[in-house]
Amino acid sequence: KVACWGMSVVTLSRLLLCAVNHMQEEFGIEISLGKMPSGSRHNANLETLWTEFGRRIDEGAVPVIGLFGRHEHWTVAFAISEKYLKLFDSDGMRILRRAACTTGQARRRYGIRPRDVYFLYRLTSGSLDGER
Repeated sequence: KVACWGMSVVTLSRLLLCAVNHMQEEFGIEISLGKMPSGSRHNANLETLWTEFGRRIDEGAVPVIGLFGRHEHWTVAFAISEKYLKLFDSDGMRILRRAACTTGQARRRYGIRPRDVYFLYRLTSGSLDGER
C-alpha cells in the first residue's frame, strides 16, 4: 500500500518517532520532533509558514514537509531564502520555489498543509560509528 499510494501523515509520524528512538538508543543522539505551533497548524498562510521555516532552520531544525497538489510527496528542507527552499529529496527535487507553493487548494502548485510539517532538532552530540 505504501509503495503504491505513498505514506500517510500517521505512518510518517510513526516512522519519525521510531527513528528518533533508534538514534537515542543506538547512538546516544537525542532528537526532538516538533510541529507547527497549534494556532497556525490549521490556518497558516504561506507567509506565516515561510517565516516559521526560516526561524526553525535558523535554530538548526530540519523541516520534513508534506506536499500535495502538483506532487504528493514528503521532502526535507535544509536551507531557505525569500524565494525558495533548498531540499534533500528522494525524487531529486533540489529546490521548492515559494511562488510555486500554496497553503490553499492546489492543482498546478505545490500545496503545503501546516499540519503536515515536522521539525527535527538534534539536541545532543553523539557518533554514528557507535562511540559515545
